[in-house]
Amino acid sequence: MADVTVAASPTEATLRTAIETTALDGDTVYLTSPVAVTLTTGPLLITNKAIRIKGTGRNTVITGMASQHIFQVTNAGASGADLKRLQIEDMTLVGNATGLDGISIVGTAGKGKYTGVLIANVDISACRNGVAVSMPNIGADAMVYLVMDGMTITGSRARGVTIANVSMARMQSCEVNSSTQNGIFASICPNFQIVSCASETNNQGLGSGIEGDAQVLIKLCHSFTVLGLDMENLPTAAAATKTGLVISNCTGGSLSGVNVIQGGSQIYPNSIGVHLVNSARAIQIGSITASYIAHPIYYDRSSQQGKVATGNAVPVILAPSTLAANADGPAVGLEAPPVY
Repeated sequence: MADVTVAASPTEATLRTAIETTALDGDTVYLTSPVAVTLTTGPLLITNKAIRIKGTGRNTVITGMASQHIFQVTNAGASGADLKRLQIEDMTLVGNATGLDGISIVGTAGKGKYTGVLIANVDISACRNGVAVSMPNIGADAMVYLVMDGMTITGSRARGVTIANVSMARMQSCEVNSSTQNGIFASICPNFQIVSCASETNNQGLGSGIEGDAQVLIKLCHSFTVLGLDMENLPTAAAATKTGLVISNCTGGSLSGVNVIQGGSQIYPNSIGVHLVNSARAIQIGSITASYIAHPIYYDRSSQQGKVATGNAVPVILAPSTLAANADGPAVGLEAPPVY
């Protein structure tokens, strides 16, 4: 193994050669400031290896092209051995108007798993998805230990972050803004964690349905933790249901330090702070604050009320008469929080 240093002001060809050819599994590619490269011949491919790519901050700028990712990571041809410590750090990624994802990581069944993936201090703007991670299953081919730290993702045409089949994923000190769909979507990610993050002005496309209208959607992520999540500027179009955080079909989890603020200066009758749906169970709810939100905590009829901290708003069971757009069962009225 040997580290690779890319000189300042590289061409696309120089940058591509360093990442795709010269760097081997376990190597570090250092990008010397300034870097201002616009891709014209395809994504930067990281294939069958786990390397570290480290820029120098905002002076390291890589701009994507039409119909392609900026970074495309795959283990499609790997031998089946685990790939450890893939890291992308300290740079800015700018999408093309018709380009794909800023960072795309896709696993292949039977080819091993990624272990210890870090994406840190990366600003991503104007991509389809800012970060998209998709593993084939949560078993032998799952990703284990994904950390996204100190990121700002803005203006995604789909989602800011979308991850699937990742065990022990953690977002910390990240901000996701102005996505057309969910700001953050995690699916089948046991022990998923959000710590000190913000999601603002997402769901600009006014997605429909219980899950589609959420700023943040956590689905089938058992034993998740949310500790410090600020959700502001929910859409204000009158026809849309406005929801901060949706917990769907999760067993076990905890929320604390959640803040939800509706945009505008009025309370929309359908607005919800935290919505538990599709048999979400054993969820402990700590401190939640809500401003211009009609229902700070809402349950559908299939979900089980967990422990609700004293002083929080009384949870409401979903009733068609009060939330027609998301109705899924008969009205059962108000429910007092359980006593512990």
